[in-house]
Amino acid sequence: MKKWTSFAIGFCFCALIFGALTWKLNTSSGITTTEEYNQKIRNGLAELNLPTSNDIPSINAVPERISNFIHYRSGVQISGSNRNILRSAERNAWNDSKRVDAATLTQILTDIAVERIPATSDSEIAGITDSLRGFNAPGLPESVQKGRSLVKLRASAMSRMPADEFNLELTKIRDSGVPSIVVKNLIYASLANEVNRRVNVIRNADPQFFGGTHSRMTPAQALLVAYAVIADDPLFGQTDLAQQMQKRQQVSSRASRSDFPSPHGHRAYGDNGYLYSSPTGILFNDASVERIITLIQERGN
Repeated sequence: MKKWTSFAIGFCFCALIFGALTWKLNTSSGITTTEEYNQKIRNGLAELNLPTSNDIPSINAVPERISNFIHYRSGVQISGSNRNILRSAERNAWNDSKRVDAATLTQILTDIAVERIPATSDSEIAGITDSLRGFNAPGLPESVQKGRSLVKLRASAMSRMPADEFNLELTKIRDSGVPSIVVKNLIYASLANEVNRRVNVIRNADPQFFGGTHSRMTPAQALLVAYAVIADDPLFGQTDLAQQMQKRQQVSSRASRSDFPSPHGHRAYGDNGYLYSSPTGILFNDASVERIITLIQERGN
């Protein structure tokens, strides 16, 4: 049961419990890495430029902004119908002041994850497995290519296992049907850890992003947090992402003693992400996005 539970949690939006981030002092600049990290997040949030008041033009622009933001980073495109649903939900949230907190968003993601398990196809399981094997491209060094025999469940965690075994376990979980109460509770606990971490990181970087409140989110903000959880995307700005990708090429080339493929033409996150590959296209598909927005509207208060 413990083994199956850990894989179920990884399967349901790849939400694994892992330790809090720690950062060392950057002596060359005189500031902590945490401050640098926060600035990179602020850069990303500034690119989003989500509304801070009940301004109709700004609210109407939200779906396109968040869709373009996510697409640039992961290749996932929010459909026109879902952009319309998000636009209506965001308007309603600003008109009636309804928001969702981190606990409510966690429950929404848990419910959707539990719904998805029995309905997942063999091809989706194969896609999830292949994506979690990591970045792949022509000219990938042999040592890195061999590492793709393992799946990596989170970008900053060391949770790895053979891809074939992972695929088999996901199939067993799917075939077992609806998870038990015990498994549901463990999925919720792991997702709560990740959602709370994302909310806290954003709030620490920009205390006013959530309007100065602890963690009450509009539909657009909640959808952004859900995406960040699924893709394991820290939400850095575009320039910061480009620098990270260049650094990965340099570090990987030195480590493998051969040329690592250029980041040019590749996304940082999502399926075959250069920095971290995750099955975002499967887990954040049109049906899931619509369900997330709909439940946010229904459960906001």
